[in-house]
This record gives sequence, structure tokens and C-alpha cells, in this order.
Amino acid sequence: MLETTLLKKSDELNDACRTFFERLKACLKEQDTEAFYSKEIRSSMRLSPSSLGRYLFELERMGYIKITRGNRYKGFEYKIQNWNDLETLTNDAQSMVRSIIENIKTVTRNPPVTQAAGGLPKTQKTSRKPVARFRYV
Repeated sequence: MLETTLLKKSDELNDACRTFFERLKACLKEQDTEAFYSKEIRSSMRLSPSSLGRYLFELERMGYIKITRGNRYKGFEYKIQNWNDLETLTNDAQSMVRSIIENIKTVTRNPPVTQAAGGLPKTQKTSRKPVARFRYV
């Protein structure tokens, strides 16, 4: 659960756009192609033109896809820049969780708390350095 939370928080794409991008990559791998036109994707994924335009704009803005050729009248041909971004993000999140768990394991409680004979908790004596106090006037 911690890994999925870190993954979602560290991902710069929102859930809907990430889902679209993963579906797009799967669709292009299935068709064994790297380039695509928005018309082809819209018909195969059954998306509205506004949703598709929003997803493509966001992916292009973030650098996940780029326009290789075309114009606004005939349509643009897009190409995916990075095919394994989610795997990299997942590996980074997993390594972060592992390092956090290792840090938690190495931290000791300071000061350690023990039970006194009367049942009250007693703590380790700490140095009594004077604490700077500010006077408010």
C-alpha cells in the first residue's frame, strides 16, 4: 500500500492520463508500431475528441510523446518518447520504500523507556543544558 501511494504521489501524470498512456502503449505494442495518428487511437480506444486532445496535449507537454510530422488540418503523427517510464517509476518507489524501512529498523528510541519498580516509566537521564528562553516585551 505504501508503494502504490508513493507511486501515485511521485507520478507527474494524473490517474486518467496515466491510464490512457498505458493503454496507448499496449495498443501500439499490439499493432507493432511506434507512430500513431490521433484518429486511429480515438477509434480504437473509443474516446471523445476532447478527452483525447486533453490527454495528448498533457503527454506532449510532459515530454512523453512528440509530434513527428503532420499539420493541424490533416492531423499530427505522434511518437512515444519513453516506453518504460512506469517501470522506472515503480522501481524508484520500491527502492524508496526499502530504504525507509531500513532507516526505521536502524533507529533506536532515544531516550529508552524502562519500567520502574513502582510501575511508573523512567527515562534515561539526559544532560541538563540551559535552554535559551526569550522574553516577550
